[in-house]
Amino acid sequence: MNNQIFQPTRFLYYFKKTINERRTSLLNVGLIFLLLPMAITLLLPYFNGYYLPGDFSPSQDPMWAKELKYYLFLWIACAFMCSDFFSPLQKKTDRTAMLTCPASNFEKFVAIFLIYAVAIPIIMTIFYFFADAVRVWVYSVSYPECNFIHYISPDYLLTFGCGEKYLGLDPETVANSRMVAWKETLQVTALFKYSLILIGGLFFQAIFTLGSAVWPKKSYAKTFGFLLGMGFVCGMLFYYGIKCFYGHDHAMMPRDFGIANDFVKIYIFDTVAVLFVIFTWWLSYLRFKEWEVVRRW
Repeated sequence: MNNQIFQPTRFLYYFKKTINERRTSLLNVGLIFLLLPMAITLLLPYFNGYYLPGDFSPSQDPMWAKELKYYLFLWIACAFMCSDFFSPLQKKTDRTAMLTCPASNFEKFVAIFLIYAVAIPIIMTIFYFFADAVRVWVYSVSYPECNFIHYISPDYLLTFGCGEKYLGLDPETVANSRMVAWKETLQVTALFKYSLILIGGLFFQAIFTLGSAVWPKKSYAKTFGFLLGMGFVCGMLFYYGIKCFYGHDHAMMPRDFGIANDFVKIYIFDTVAVLFVIFTWWLSYLRFKEWEVVRRW
């Protein structure tokens, strides 16, 4: 008996069919993620004069900090693209074609998930590094005397510029006990930023997908409105959470709850947040399974 939940051959056929049906919108998304980073990396140094002759040479390319900021913008933009996750559910004809297609609901969900939650962020990242490479090629030729035009380091991107080598710290100085403590603080800061932004993007992916399953029409606006309302509620919970976790004194020193290691605290936060993201994706899948050709509610 054939597997009715996931059959590889059937899944590949549906995956190709989905890409073909959404090729126009996907090509538009790819074009935006190609041209936008290109425009930023080529125009920003020109208008700000980053590579003009000066009295000093910075320790790292000044564009790195700018590119780091717009990468975060692109990462969140990828998450917002998930509002188009269940766009075929808007119209009855498209909904009928999607729901009656001979593939399981799980295969349909995974196919769209691979496109919007996996492929689009990967393609965006590839285009991001390509745009950075074009910047280096163009300005290295335009300003051959400038010796600080470099490709952005993936390590710089992952540490959000908090690594000791990006702060101009002397290795001998870092060996000092005070500097060792500072180094650990920088590592905690980098890990926290990385976790917050990475999981924040994953959360937005999941929540906009859920919004697309609940409100296929004008999904982006309705989900954004829902987030505003939820933000108010979460703001109140945050206020009481501060009282719970930081106490009532004016020093605002966090309670450790018996956990002294900052890295362990972050890992616990990451684990809880990832579980919440997985739960949201699961809700999206359940909501999708409830859809029928004729809407009853």
